[in-house]
Amino acid sequence: MGVHVFRASWQSAFRNPSPDQLFGIAPRSLAGEVGGMAVAYRAAGLDTNRAYRQTDAVVYQRAPTAANAPQPLTVSAEPMRTEKVSTWEVGYKALINGKLAIDGAYFSSHYTDLITPELVYQPLSATAGVSSLLTPTSYRTLLLNRNSPNDFFVRGPVSVSITASPGATRSAATSHIKSAWLPCATPVAMSATTGREHRSYNG
Repeated sequence: MGVHVFRASWQSAFRNPSPDQLFGIAPRSLAGEVGGMAVAYRAAGLDTNRAYRQTDAVVYQRAPTAANAPQPLTVSAEPMRTEKVSTWEVGYKALINGKLAIDGAYFSSHYTDLITPELVYQPLSATAGVSSLLTPTSYRTLLLNRNSPNDFFVRGPVSVSITASPGATRSAATSHIKSAWLPCATPVAMSATTGREHRSYNG
């Protein structure tokens, strides 16, 4: 015998890019941030003097062979989109015989159009090509803002706790939690609702 509470919730949210993430323009020949709009790409010369991903360039710098030569990055002409996330969470609480308290929750978040700044190396000369990556003074580092083409999932337990109170009595424990819980004779199924927690009780 005891008190059992099931809960579930679902939320969605979005994040707009900052002005710098949209329209940032790096000074000519200097390192800086580049916004995710086409006008910022063109101002940085990325349409005519293409850059290389840092992760690919480092491999080539360590072993400058034809097989390791990186491919230039093609920037998208599409405007930067709003980042979106949807999250659901389920949880369970119980107080058994006024002595054993159990509390656990699990969540899952799904991100789309995640804004992911990416480090790239751009040759200072449009004709220099990939060999410019071997001379630090021949390229500049840019932080390029763009939407990730991949979806991202984050899942895991929010919290899990089990507390035993050998000396507690049922009446005292129930008094302590009655403002948050309602008793139910048996566990009941939960249905998620949009934007707020919904609870069902039986008994």
